[in-house]
Amino acid sequence: MDIKQFIKQLRDYLGTADAQYLLGKRKDDFINILNIIDRDSVLCEKNGIVPANQNDIDKIINSLKHLLAVLNEQIITLESSKFIDSYSTLLFNHNNNTHKNSEINLLSQTVNRFVNLRMTTVELLQNAKTVSNRMRELSRISFQPIELSKHYLSSFDKIQNNK
Repeated sequence: MDIKQFIKQLRDYLGTADAQYLLGKRKDDFINILNIIDRDSVLCEKNGIVPANQNDIDKIINSLKHLLAVLNEQIITLESSKFIDSYSTLLFNHNNNTHKNSEINLLSQTVNRFVNLRMTTVELLQNAKTVSNRMRELSRISFQPIELSKHYLSSFDKIQNNK
């Protein structure tokens, strides 16, 4: 998949209600950043160099800080987590090819790790709940072999006690 298709998928997500819940009023900022990356990718293909623009760098940094705040404060859907993961990876790669800003690298990696950790934790809790429910079901069932073993042991105890 090339960068144009990747950016299109992210833009498609930004058109959803899930994105509106996730980003709120800041959704347009994320669209603008995708436009910046699209523009920079064209410049990079033509010239091989993208001039550093502090305004663009600040916008990218603010978007990553916003995602960190969102990850701390909101419930994240699977679709949202995929967007955040993809978006932070795109910014990391874009930064390495253009601005080479250390703060963008750090923030994008932090966002990426945090969203992956959070989703791993959600999966862990879902699996624990499934196992707990299954164990609860199994505890209600009387296993025939166990009942036979109990009867056998009690019979054996009676024989031993009579001797």
